[in-house]
Amino acid sequence: MITGYNTDVRHAGRSFHVQTEDKGESNPYIESLIYVGGQVLAAKRTDYAEALADGAEEKAITELMDRQHGEMISAIQNGDYDAQVVELFGEVKPSAGSAEPKGGAAAASERTLDEVILDYLATEAESERMVLQLEEEVEIVFGVTTALRVRTCLSKSGLPISGAEVMIKMISTLTEPRVLATGITDDDGLLQIPVQLPELARGNSALIITAGANDDRAELKYLL
Repeated sequence: MITGYNTDVRHAGRSFHVQTEDKGESNPYIESLIYVGGQVLAAKRTDYAEALADGAEEKAITELMDRQHGEMISAIQNGDYDAQVVELFGEVKPSAGSAEPKGGAAAASERTLDEVILDYLATEAESERMVLQLEEEVEIVFGVTTALRVRTCLSKSGLPISGAEVMIKMISTLTEPRVLATGITDDDGLLQIPVQLPELARGNSALIITAGANDDRAELKYLL
């Protein structure tokens, strides 16, 4: 069962971190948090208790989590939190040596935040984020080798991301975190990788699957 997503989003010169988690059937909420500089900027919680009562299956809950995570990322890219970020952290300081726009500093100071954002979008294509997916649900058993098939692609166009470095790590209440497997996605953004979980007698465990390419990163949590 996938229990969460973590995605880094670059927008308007700042780095945002989006985290979405399923709190589980005992606390049926999908919770999304947006962080900037380690501080929570925004949060969204969706109650799915009614959906459970109506017989919703795991796939439906995962789709709800996917949709909410994507909505939070889209809100960042659409500038919904720009004013709030400026209020909390101030304007992004221009890099040293940047050219002064025509009209001098006085003209620049008169520009609105909306104008700054529009100029930014006009000169730099809206960035897409990396999406990391499990191609199919598989049953993972301790002590047994299982082939996981993962895919990396762009969020908007769906184009595959080749050459992404994938790492599969296990965390547990019993042992230190350990890397189980690593690999590189092919030209289709796919990687099939065998994973063998060590046998554990008890405790809670999860797989953390991460992928990175071109300063972009995505993560999946898979509860065991």
